Amino acid sequence: MKPVLFILSGAFLFLVLGWTWSEWPRPNGQLVPHWSNSYKRFGRAHAIWLDRYDAVGTNLPLLQKTLQAAAKARQIPELVIYAIPLRDLGQASEGGFDSYEDYWADNQKNAALMAQFHKATGIAPIVYLEPDSLPLAVQYRRDQDNSAEAAAIYADRVRILRKLIPLYQQAGAKVYLEAGHSGWFDYGDEDIQRMAQALIEANIAQADGLATNVSNRQPVEQEAHYLRRLLPRLKQSTGNARLDVRVDTSRNGGATRARQYYLHPKGLLIDNETSTGRWVGNWQPDAEGRILLKPFFGKPRTLARLTGKEKYTYDARRNVLSAPPWLDAVGDVKLGPAPTDSPPAGVSDVIRHFRDIKPPDDCDGALNCPPGASKQNIWQETANRQDQQQWTLPQGLWTPSQP
Repeated sequence: MKPVLFILSGAFLFLVLGWTWSEWPRPNGQLVPHWSNSYKRFGRAHAIWLDRYDAVGTNLPLLQKTLQAAAKARQIPELVIYAIPLRDLGQASEGGFDSYEDYWADNQKNAALMAQFHKATGIAPIVYLEPDSLPLAVQYRRDQDNSAEAAAIYADRVRILRKLIPLYQQAGAKVYLEAGHSGWFDYGDEDIQRMAQALIEANIAQADGLATNVSNRQPVEQEAHYLRRLLPRLKQSTGNARLDVRVDTSRNGGATRARQYYLHPKGLLIDNETSTGRWVGNWQPDAEGRILLKPFFGKPRTLARLTGKEKYTYDARRNVLSAPPWLDAVGDVKLGPAPTDSPPAGVSDVIRHFRDIKPPDDCDGALNCPPGASKQNIWQETANRQDQQQWTLPQGLWTPSQP
């Protein structure tokens, strides 16, 4: 970024607004991102994701736009940092900076801009740090029997989260760690304890709060059950029996089921978005004899990768590939409970806020809907292609996936 642009981005509040925060009224709630596709479609405020990793400083334009809107509206911006190295550990939302050095430098630039915003307005941004990064590291250690690689990934993530918490707090932000969701860790005591220990090591004691269910579909009652088991294990470390907990409700508004894909003998890839099937791409053996799936949107992936690293399952008898239940669901663009600072009595003992953290119309890693794309646009473009091919499906093909 050119030096003059950075100077302007740092001083925009002073030059454009021309007064200090002490002259302004108190902030009036969560920032409404009028410019986002999700807000235009659903009319609900949501967090803004700083998820680019092209180069150091690449998230500054979106951050500046967000802070300018927050200053003008006197609203609290909510931001998600999502660019950690080995993001998603190679699964559907893979990416992230190549090195922790670049990642740290990018966060320093973000924090510097937030600090100038906070100094000028007195508003404390909300920062959610790296959804899934710590839970994935915990899961990877377990799956890899605590191999040297898995232990190193875990240690790197704990170390950087411990640095990011004070970095953003010193910039005037309130910082939240993330603890996965009830469908991931709310099983045996050992699962709960693993997640609790990771949060303690990442310094949840210094963080302002905790977030769960980010970009997921768990009912709030199940999240409350998970939190009632998790929070007591954190109490001794935090010294705070009432840790500020935020649950993402953006995607748990309706029943969902795992998406399935039929590998049609004609080389067509058909999914179960509709009962009669929907053509979403093609498949073929590659030069090495592996099955390669080529969706209309998103990059090609081998069947072996999907059933291995990404935890899909494949029924060779029926030629049906099934997504894991937490990913690529049918019927997930339905809003859950609205954002509120007053959750109902049944869950308010552990949950302080409902929020739309994940913009609900964004893609989530589906084969035909890569992360960051607009699900609404892709679904329409996919629908436009349906009359270009004819196929028949075996009777009762989707029955095992129906609710």
